[in-house]
Amino acid sequence: MLGTSVAKIKLRNDTGLEKLTMATLCFFDETINDQDGKTSMSFEVGRSSYYDEDSLYMVIDGKAICINRATATKICAAFEGVATYLQLR
Repeated sequence: MLGTSVAKIKLRNDTGLEKLTMATLCFFDETINDQDGKTSMSFEVGRSSYYDEDSLYMVIDGKAICINRATATKICAAFEGVATYLQLR
């Protein structure tokens, strides 16, 4: 689901888990099921401007992380590589 939202998420910092509010642009937000249907997880990914540097954020089963741009670049390249290998594009 593509859209702008204000997300209240939990990020791990030096003081432990803390609720934060940040502006996001969500590109994907769904519950993903394993092929056998026995396991699932919630997955959300998008862009966050919480830190000075715009970057990728992910929320997996309620656990959120804002990723630095260098790591975001690696993750996006990995997804592109898998998509190419599986001929999904």
